[in-house]
Amino acid sequence: MNINNAYVIAKKEFGFNIKNHWFLLSSVIFCFLNFIIIYFGEIISGDYSQTDIRSLSLSIIHLQMYLIPLFSFILSYDAILSERESGVLDLILSYRVTLLEVMFGKLLGNCIVFTISFLLGFLPVFLYLYFLGIKFLVLFKFVLVSIWLSFIFNSFALYVSNSSKDRTFVILLSIFIWLFFIFVYDIIFTFFVVLFYGSISNYFLNFLLFFNPAEMFRLISIFYFIPNDITDLFGINVSSFNNFYVCLSMFIWVVFVFFSFLFFYFEKK
Repeated sequence: MNINNAYVIAKKEFGFNIKNHWFLLSSVIFCFLNFIIIYFGEIISGDYSQTDIRSLSLSIIHLQMYLIPLFSFILSYDAILSERESGVLDLILSYRVTLLEVMFGKLLGNCIVFTISFLLGFLPVFLYLYFLGIKFLVLFKFVLVSIWLSFIFNSFALYVSNSSKDRTFVILLSIFIWLFFIFVYDIIFTFFVVLFYGSISNYFLNFLLFFNPAEMFRLISIFYFIPNDITDLFGINVSSFNNFYVCLSMFIWVVFVFFSFLFFYFEKK
């Protein structure tokens, strides 16, 4: 793979998304929804002078778990499809640029755009949480994990974008994947835990969580924000969760994405 070609594609994708102001709109939505969560959290608690940091942290974690994958799909679901429809993709591929380089370039460009968008939208929330007493390092780790989640779902969106020439199918598949990882997997996992509670090991249950990056994001975020609650997640013991497990799981998902790109490329060839 030619890195320079991927860089040129990434630069083009970055410039396109900056010019159409997508990042600005998503930043405003990120910021607005987070402060809506904060505001209603204070209303429910009935005490404006003292914020329940635990409840607030859980609410913000869950909101990002819904928004980050959704915005990643919105950003990247037609990254390949739109250029194939307009004929631009065929033109790019005629210049000794491979589909692998195009996909890596678009992934890099879209991830940079999303990172800027998320940082702009989350910065006011970051400062608010910091002044509430949450440590800077904890918030910094949360931002890194959020960027990691966007990387994973941007890569999913690129797979979907290249899976079909039918825009309706691509949109429906994107919605299905988002619903599956955010809601359906949660329901299936909870049912599995209730059905087999006490008859299977906690290590196996932890292993099942690994197959959903959204669940990994929630688990890692709770681990950093409110570590005392980590053992209460789904009512199972996940005390074996530690920094090594966090880094390993994130690294394996990144490696999986890269090897999936390579497999996809050679299969297309």
